[in-house]
Amino acid sequence: MIEFYGKADRNKDGRVTSEYPGWYLDNEHIDELKRGVDYKQNLLDSGLCPPTEIGITRAALVREKDRLNIILESKPVLSADEKTKLAKIRKALGEEIKASMYSRSDMQKGVVDDHEEVRRMTEPIIDITGELYDIVKASGVAIYDGKVTREGAIKPWKLIGKLLGEPTDAETLRKS
Repeated sequence: MIEFYGKADRNKDGRVTSEYPGWYLDNEHIDELKRGVDYKQNLLDSGLCPPTEIGITRAALVREKDRLNIILESKPVLSADEKTKLAKIRKALGEEIKASMYSRSDMQKGVVDDHEEVRRMTEPIIDITGELYDIVKASGVAIYDGKVTREGAIKPWKLIGKLLGEPTDAETLRKS
């Protein structure tokens, strides 16, 4: 079974504490973390400023580097077969999500029943079976009698998409 959440995403009791895994962050955020660590390392190594003025100690910098490495290493590494299987699962899940969305033109025309749209987002309406069940469970989404909410289904769809390098904006699923 795939593990979306690594050590960096869990508290000391092992429970997931973040909505999305650290590796899900955009590359800009990861690069910003790297630049921050490098900048602090250079300041400390240069000796131009005492650590008290910089506001960071070598021990704190080591902890920051370790956290960055944990985030980078927590991204699941997939074989070609696993990628193919996940792509099929994502496609099937995307079809279920798409079927539960009003079309873009109906939304723009204002003919959508707002209460029905909220119900589709918040009530379990998408069936989860087989391998998809394990994927949804690994993503931390609540499953109710073999079903998830549309918003719950979007989360594993996004996670798989990020792993495969695919778009993660669920609005791309909405029919025109």
